[in-house]
Amino acid sequence: MKMAAQKAIIEGSSVTALQLKDLFRQIADGSLTGDHVQAMLAHRNPFGEKEVPKKLSVLKALDDITVGPLNEAFDHRKFFKTRKGLWVSDDFTSRTKGIGVCTKSLSLKRFNLVKDAYDREIKSELPQQHEVQLWHIAKLIEAQEGGTDGPLLNDGYWNIFYVAGFVVHVSWNGGRREWYVYAWRLDGSRWHARRRVFSSN
Repeated sequence: MKMAAQKAIIEGSSVTALQLKDLFRQIADGSLTGDHVQAMLAHRNPFGEKEVPKKLSVLKALDDITVGPLNEAFDHRKFFKTRKGLWVSDDFTSRTKGIGVCTKSLSLKRFNLVKDAYDREIKSELPQQHEVQLWHIAKLIEAQEGGTDGPLLNDGYWNIFYVAGFVVHVSWNGGRREWYVYAWRLDGSRWHARRRVFSSN
């Protein structure tokens, strides 16, 4: 005897009440986790294999660092302005207008650039979600006020960050005793080796 066809519970959808019941059962017994559900909502395979670490060609991985948490409201327009110890380019100011703030504390990955490369070559070796927040950059600069040693290069070579579709580079000018902050379009130039790249983890 054939079982009666299950009727869809939402007009225009093929999802049935029995399927939803089984979905909630699997969530309840732990067969499906929040990560599985989020993957389905994002139209990704929830049971796919974990991302295989990328083989690095132009980058050399360093230790991860933790930046944050952000304990107070952050306005990048107030922090990133030219003042004693900090010089900010007009291009940075114009490109960062309207950027919001994510207050989540993140672990950042660090890499040394070991070969000359364009942004597209560098980004291909970074995690898929590699863009950082402006407040992360601010915290790193703040922690190395005066050009002290820390995660950022302070020898005149660039520190590279990818932010909201463009690239930010930060360097220490020992002669003027100040940090320089610029923003450029992606692939606007080829980066030379010995720079440092930061990525969200």
